[in-house]
Amino acid sequence: MTSSNQAPRRILYICDFNAHGGTQTHVMHLMEGLDRRRFAPSLVTLNLDPDLRQRIVRAGWAVHDLALKGALRLSTLRAVLALARRVRKEKPDLLHGFLYQGNILTALLSWMTGVPCLTSVRNRDIWKQRRHRMASALAHRRATRVVFNSARVRDETVAQKEIAARLSVVIANGVPDFAIPAAGHHDGRPGTILCVASLRQKKGHTHLLEAFRQVLTRVPQARLLLAGDGPMRRSLEEMAASFAPAGAVRFVGYEPDVAALLWRSDLFVLASLEEGMPNALLEAMAASLPAVVTAVGGNPEVIDDGVTGWLVPAEDPSALAARIIELLEDPAKMAAMGQAARRRFEDHFSLRRMLGAYEALYESLGAEMGERPA
Repeated sequence: MTSSNQAPRRILYICDFNAHGGTQTHVMHLMEGLDRRRFAPSLVTLNLDPDLRQRIVRAGWAVHDLALKGALRLSTLRAVLALARRVRKEKPDLLHGFLYQGNILTALLSWMTGVPCLTSVRNRDIWKQRRHRMASALAHRRATRVVFNSARVRDETVAQKEIAARLSVVIANGVPDFAIPAAGHHDGRPGTILCVASLRQKKGHTHLLEAFRQVLTRVPQARLLLAGDGPMRRSLEEMAASFAPAGAVRFVGYEPDVAALLWRSDLFVLASLEEGMPNALLEAMAASLPAVVTAVGGNPEVIDDGVTGWLVPAEDPSALAARIIELLEDPAKMAAMGQAARRRFEDHFSLRRMLGAYEALYESLGAEMGERPA
């Protein structure tokens, strides 16, 4: 632990904040929750979404937005050089990068300034081509440690030789707790299924809608809430309209008050093709919801299959539909799984546990590198 004669360790986070997402939420949890007696976090964003800017300003956090327009631009070079000068002047103790571009910029700044760095891997990024993986591997080699949120993602990344296993650290995600209403679940319509995920191909919404088509044949009163936004919204709306009665599928867009949606729902689902460790799944567990999710990424590390929910194969709508129907037709089982999910959240995925793990990591690196005197 940092002693009383040591100044707080200054952590500079570097991440793209161009949209709402799990990683952005994760970084904000770190910014908000780290013990200020021991750590002084600040943030550099590659691009800052206006809504996220408002949230950061309201929180009073130090942030510097680079407002980058593209990698191969003179303005980008100037912004990076200016940031390097700022880092040399302010001398943070540690740089910590997130996401593909954030990791690369973090490693570059570390090389230019000599400030040690961490990088992060939060999913397998199936979109990456060979050149992207080579760039990621170079960035990770600069890092003192590479932080993963899932052991499975860590193992797959090591197997691809993108990092050395000895540099890896796994810290599972954590999310804030929700105060459970005295009345419990739910003020919504019985049979409400909730999915919280960006409307992008990797989240598997087309498979979820096909599964829901099958669910309606057995549970016609079922309703599906899709929270999140993205480039596939119009095509998904058209797909839903082709088979579902009016109001059966509701697209609610980005919803900052996810707790309100969770309390109105009976069951949480994710049909993702890839994941790291989804915050939305942990939030559902905190709200005592059982889940049916695909067995990808870190999901099997979160769900105790058959106890807190069900794992199903990716790209298999029939398997997804079968497990959803099974729970909707058995409210007692659904409630028991939800209670088990809540207990598992408390034991393994609390925000305080996650913050403690990051604080321990930062302090251990401080001991390796030598503490900065006050």
